[in-house]
Amino acid sequence: ATARLFETLQTTAPQRDRETEAAKGRARAAKRFTQV
Repeated sequence: ATARLFETLQTTAPQRDRETEAAKGRARAAKRFTQV
């Protein structure tokens, strides 16, 4: 059942690079918390 569910959840969006997304998140967090 799980495999069938995942087959239906295929996305057309490009695969995101985990490292790139993490770096962006850290940059946003740093920017957010240094404005205090």
